[in-house]
Amino acid sequence: MNSRELLGRLKNPQAFIGREINANRREFKSSDINICLVFPDTYAIGMSHSGMKILYHLLNGMDGVHAERAFVPEPENIAIFNENKVPLFSLENKIPLASFDLIGFSLLSELNFTNVLQVLEMSGLPLLSAQRQEGGPWVAAGGIAVANPEPMRAFIDLFAFGDGEAIFPDLIAVLKSARSQKKNRVAVLKDFDRVDGVYVPSLYALKKAGRFMVPDLGGKQIKKRVCLDLNRIQAEPGEIVPICDVVFNRLNVEIARGCPQNCRFCQAKSYYAPFRYREPGFILDFIKESLAATGYESFSLASLSSGDYPGLAELLQRIPTIIQPDISFSIPSLRPSTLSDEMLSILAMFRKTGITIVPEAGSERLRRVINKNVTDAEIFQALDIAWRHRWQKIKMYFMLGLPGETMEDIEAIVLLLEKILAQARTRQVRINIHASFSSFVPKPHTPLQWAARAPVAELEEKMALIKKRLKRHKNIDLDFHSASRGMIETILARGDARVGEILLQAFRRGETFSAWDIHFHLPVWEELIGLEAGTDFLSEFPLDSEFPWDFIQLNFHKPFLVEEYRRSRDGEVTRPCSGQDCAACNGCLFGRREFPSSLWASPAGPALTPPDVYRRLRLRYEKKDDLRFLSHLAMMQFLERLLRKSGLLFKYSEGFHPRIKMAALPPLPVGAQGFNEAIEVFVAGSLEDKEVLETLNRSLPDFQFQKASFVNADSSFHKELQSVELFFVWGEVRPDHKEIAALLFAGDSFSIDEKGLALRMDYAHGGQERFARIYKLLDPERKWTSHLSRTAVSFKNEN
Repeated sequence: MNSRELLGRLKNPQAFIGREINANRREFKSSDINICLVFPDTYAIGMSHSGMKILYHLLNGMDGVHAERAFVPEPENIAIFNENKVPLFSLENKIPLASFDLIGFSLLSELNFTNVLQVLEMSGLPLLSAQRQEGGPWVAAGGIAVANPEPMRAFIDLFAFGDGEAIFPDLIAVLKSARSQKKNRVAVLKDFDRVDGVYVPSLYALKKAGRFMVPDLGGKQIKKRVCLDLNRIQAEPGEIVPICDVVFNRLNVEIARGCPQNCRFCQAKSYYAPFRYREPGFILDFIKESLAATGYESFSLASLSSGDYPGLAELLQRIPTIIQPDISFSIPSLRPSTLSDEMLSILAMFRKTGITIVPEAGSERLRRVINKNVTDAEIFQALDIAWRHRWQKIKMYFMLGLPGETMEDIEAIVLLLEKILAQARTRQVRINIHASFSSFVPKPHTPLQWAARAPVAELEEKMALIKKRLKRHKNIDLDFHSASRGMIETILARGDARVGEILLQAFRRGETFSAWDIHFHLPVWEELIGLEAGTDFLSEFPLDSEFPWDFIQLNFHKPFLVEEYRRSRDGEVTRPCSGQDCAACNGCLFGRREFPSSLWASPAGPALTPPDVYRRLRLRYEKKDDLRFLSHLAMMQFLERLLRKSGLLFKYSEGFHPRIKMAALPPLPVGAQGFNEAIEVFVAGSLEDKEVLETLNRSLPDFQFQKASFVNADSSFHKELQSVELFFVWGEVRPDHKEIAALLFAGDSFSIDEKGLALRMDYAHGGQERFARIYKLLDPERKWTSHLSRTAVSFKNEN
């Protein structure tokens, strides 16, 4: 069985078809340097990750380089791959991963480490780097989860640290040189190791240093690569657009990278430093170009701390003047002190997704310990502003088990949430609070990397207390992350090379998707780790410890981290980088500044307004080949984004989440084909139908509308729908004439032959309901949806 035949058997096959807007359409050629970018989780998670999309377009823009993508199939789909002996393949050209020159993993969570082994096994590659032979693909890994690479050293050929835009051109140069000079495996590994920001673990032996096994680099330091000026990085406005629902299904507009705040628990602060931001004119142009190139209906101004972007208020004032009224946008990562009436009055014009506040700790004392720059007064001031603009949903995030935490700090969380409810009542605002609780995981390259991880029993006791105290409040939803899973995450984050054997054995016992509650099996981990080994990586470390990750420089020198750890124990605050004081952390490049007017591209104008007159347009298309695996909702979203991408102006629904007003045929089962599908929309302008068709068909080269025609605006799609013709190729069930005839209406007709059943249903008189009953008779278990085709659709008064 080949990869395309497998699609019909998979659950959620739409995630494997590779037919996204702006996907790479080029043919796979062995003469290219072929890279497969792999996110070690499902499509829904991986296609929400901006970094992978950035690298995808960067690589496909390089001469002689071809990049495709792969994700980890859901557990039930893994079984289907294995049962049919089909290796894991890329989405675009369905190429087995073993045929690529390099497989690059983006690792954002330690709990995805076993998923890397799953990908390698499904690709037919040796799990251990030492067992790989000449000619096979190189296995590389980057991302924040490999800030300590040692737990994965046995499985990965090379690790890359820092911005992929800076590193990948050098990796490609090594691959091209290796091919032209026919170098052997060891020689190529040494070439990779000479690239700044790259670590090849197999070239370095291990030595014992205190409680850790550490790589012996002979004093060599590996410094992460950084793109110093974001404005010089080519940002691709035509980013790849998910073809089905994903966690974050919107355009991400990166306005800054890094963070000027100094939260002592935050690994992202260290990994993505220094704080850099794009110029406003660049951002505004990118928003316009990207919305036009993707068809997205919403976007987010993305950054670790968007509120610290210089000139944010001015940027927000400009955005409504460059986007259509149907487009919505949001700003995550706003600290309470950065919220203002002006900002929320602009955001209130769009869809209200909720206000997010991240105190992390309940008491201001504990916030000083972790250097979280948030006060209770700022929280309540921000909420007052939000309530004036009728925001009712509040998301709050807390962390349990922080160093120095007492039961008084847990009590402070309860009191803070109850005080918010009380203040809302005095303001006569009905609110809903979603409070999420994770447990502190000490991470490498942070000031709290020496701190102990709180015992699971202690954390669960604190969770139980919070539940007990707050259960009477119906408008507070509580969400607790697994304390046990956080313990395993700590061991994987702070462990050494010995953890690799634990990972290998856990995978062989079926442990994958450990980041998911339903797939995390604590007994497997407990049995493998054992009490003694686990304690090595869970307890507090001496300040003079030599860590397995010390040879990696992420801008922040160890003496600075030591001093910050000491300050945390004394509850001393370190000012954010955007302030006037410098903490000498070696993590910045330049100070905060305001942008001169010349960088705003053009003066702010009035907000765009929709046209007044629209014409009713009927479009014909085919849902066949891989598109037949799209669900009805996914197909409608795909079409809507194509329509938006065309640049034509369409009529939208009302409310805070406007969509193109679209009428469509009843859904086909996933896997069925439609050769004469139809939708109707309302379009502005005076173009003729042929001109409209040409404009639409420029939106996506390999999808074409067959026909566009303007129809009578006084009627409606469903009132004019007259009949539908369908054909079903016989499956396991073959009903006789009488069974089918008994389900038909006077206006219906059918014929039967050796191939299958042809139907013509009178949709003007309930034909869809009758067909549903017939199809249940033909395919009761929905095993043969690929045998069904909708062959013709007719409307009243249609030429």
